[in-house]
Amino acid sequence: MVNLGSVWDRTTGFLKTDYANVLPIAAGGIFVPLAALGILLTSMSGQDTPGDWMMGLGALALALVTVGGNLAVTALAIDPAAGAGGAIRTTAARLPVALAVAALGFVALFGPLVLLAWAFLNTMRDDNGAAATAVVGYCLLVCPLALLIAARLLLFTPALVAERAGFGALLRSLRLTQGMTWKLVGLLLLYLIVTQVAAMLVRAVIVPLGITALATILVALVQTGFSVFATAFTARLFLAVRDMREMIVELS
Repeated sequence: MVNLGSVWDRTTGFLKTDYANVLPIAAGGIFVPLAALGILLTSMSGQDTPGDWMMGLGALALALVTVGGNLAVTALAIDPAAGAGGAIRTTAARLPVALAVAALGFVALFGPLVLLAWAFLNTMRDDNGAAATAVVGYCLLVCPLALLIAARLLLFTPALVAERAGFGALLRSLRLTQGMTWKLVGLLLLYLIVTQVAAMLVRAVIVPLGITALATILVALVQTGFSVFATAFTARLFLAVRDMREMIVELS
């Protein structure tokens, strides 16, 4: 079994050694779009106006940029010798497949939830509790299911980058994470809890001061730090698991 402590040490070592390449990618590909996304979302009126639709499209574009930024960090963590330029070129080649898989996963898991929510809104005026029950039940089902799937597909992006496997990277991740599901679920839960608590603490300190924009920027900075480390850790975990699996095959 892979030693997660060793993977942690390799990740911190990589970030210390290659910070000059990591920083511009993290700043331009993750922090700036996250900060802009936060400001944009707080500026929306929520009244379904044309302006809101335009800002919604802008928010989607910014979210896609962050996907590319994390993909570039993955490429850099896997092959530091390629430098920032090589990581960006790899991202340009792999981004379409990464986005396609993400879109398919979102539709498969949350598409039914959107339909149930729509049904709930349309039946709420008739005091029909069936739709509400369906929405709550689906949430209770899909959240743990999504966590399990995320754990098994955690190494998809590193496999996509390192092995150029296309959609085959999905199967590659399933094979590599076999026997590690609950450990990876624990890691994902820890990451979600820590990042959310950190963001809540920043907002709790800054928002009462009346500087909402500053709170949004600081939250984006915190999220960027966690995202870069988690992405680099996942890439290094992929290398460690792959090497271990290959060694087992050779010995057998």
